[in-house]
Amino acid sequence: ELRKRMKDYIVNVVEALEKKHEEQISKLRDTNEKQREEIESQKMKMRLSEVRIDKMTELLQKKQSELTVQSKIIEELKAKTRKLASERTAFKASMLQAQEQVRHIEQDV
Repeated sequence: ELRKRMKDYIVNVVEALEKKHEEQISKLRDTNEKQREEIESQKMKMRLSEVRIDKMTELLQKKQSELTVQSKIIEELKAKTRKLASERTAFKASMLQAQEQVRHIEQDV
């Protein structure tokens, strides 16, 4: 009888340990699967971020190119403005000179 009880006790302990071991394995598998899913999710987010970064970089390069063109245009306009100002000053001087000549002619007449 004692042997049968000992045997039953040992069988119960072994079964309990096996059950606990199986539960731990199941929990580890679940945790592992969740971590795997999270890793895949993070990878997808990183890929999307990389695509966004690539698009933003492309957009920034395009804008930089546009700004370079606009800067060149601005410099050309500044040069033309300086040239026109110089021509205007020369024209005013020539007008003053012409007015002065008209005065001299009027005085002579």
